[in-house]
Amino acid sequence: MPPLEKDEIIESGHHRLRCIYGHGGRPGYEKEWRASKEICGGGELLDQGVHVVDLFRWFLGEFEEAVGYTQTWFWPMEVEDNAFAVFRTSTGRTAMMHTSWTQWKNRFTFEIFGQAGYLIVEGLGGSYGVEKLIVGSRPRNADTSVGSGEENPPHPPLEKGGEKKNPYLVQHKGRTSRYKLFADFTSRPRTVNYALRF
Repeated sequence: MPPLEKDEIIESGHHRLRCIYGHGGRPGYEKEWRASKEICGGGELLDQGVHVVDLFRWFLGEFEEAVGYTQTWFWPMEVEDNAFAVFRTSTGRTAMMHTSWTQWKNRFTFEIFGQAGYLIVEGLGGSYGVEKLIVGSRPRNADTSVGSGEENPPHPPLEKGGEKKNPYLVQHKGRTSRYKLFADFTSRPRTVNYALRF
């Protein structure tokens, strides 16, 4: 089976994304630079959330709306240790994320759902576990119960290198991702959608 290309995935109708990305910190984590609002400007929403937004934008393009919540549940720090966000494009494509410093077992899960099936990426190597890609299909029989999709053998990773590099990983694109995170953070106290305009 040949490697999957990003454009092939999106053109095939896969347009709903979900990501969980987190770790549990370590003793004294609240004293590290990541916990300083003065140094970082924010907590987990910026630390790992910005990488998730880069991935979302690479697959779906630019977002027009964002809504989210941040919370400090465990670590005694002035920044958030958990962040939740939902983003939506002008065409209704939606992406949802949860980034956490209270994910006691390191985890990275990136899911893409479409009309024909789904892709699930798990792991980042190292403490996040072995990288693997699960390819599943929607049941072909309309009467088949929900949740009984077929899963195929592990698939080769997405193409990397050359012209296929993620364009949203360059520095100036990172600023745009941070702006979207700001919109998400700003929406939290009001619990309303924040329109993104450039």
